[in-house]
Amino acid sequence: HEPHAIEMPDGRIVGIIRAQGPGVAHGFTMYQSESTDGGYTWSLMQPMDVSGSPPHLMLHSSGALICSFGRREDPCGERAMISYDGGESWSEPRIIANASDFGVQNVMSVSALILTDGVLAFYFLIKENDGTSTLGRTVSRDGGKTFTPERTVWDVPSAYYVINNDRVIRMSNGRLIVPAAHHPSAMGLYGKEACDGRATAGFYASDDDGDTWYRIAEDM
Repeated sequence: HEPHAIEMPDGRIVGIIRAQGPGVAHGFTMYQSESTDGGYTWSLMQPMDVSGSPPHLMLHSSGALICSFGRREDPCGERAMISYDGGESWSEPRIIANASDFGVQNVMSVSALILTDGVLAFYFLIKENDGTSTLGRTVSRDGGKTFTPERTVWDVPSAYYVINNDRVIRMSNGRLIVPAAHHPSAMGLYGKEACDGRATAGFYASDDDGDTWYRIAEDM
């Protein structure tokens, strides 16, 4: 589940999907397929033999295809692989951010964007130690040679939010939008922070290229 697909310049559609469970390599990995007829039929899914998921695909202006994804095994964090042949082969995964960069155990659900100044950015959910979550990112200002993890200003009510992969998008007016499921948190038994399994949908925006975020629509 949690698939992502992208159309290549030659008309092929490359798709990658999350897989997990008993018998799956690493217990948590990804499979790749492609379609040459506009999505009507797909090739047999092939294991990518990497530890991590879910995926996000972005075609860079250089022609490189970037696959970013989360890693659950230690060290937990966000990773990226690059293909220079349209997804036929991939580089080794490289670290773009670790959960430890934020003092937490887990970061997840990545979305890749090019910022207005050309900076390459990957946004993801930070699962905070108090049971809430916020939005972080890692940015590269040198074309992907180095990455700097940083927190955004998540100026919204404190709670546990769920944001899946490929959710941060840019509108035609330049504003960034992300939908999130809002799960209220409450102090449960033994003083442990608990998350309400019920959620309401909300929409959150940034007008400064992802530095700060605020709620733009009431929960639904």
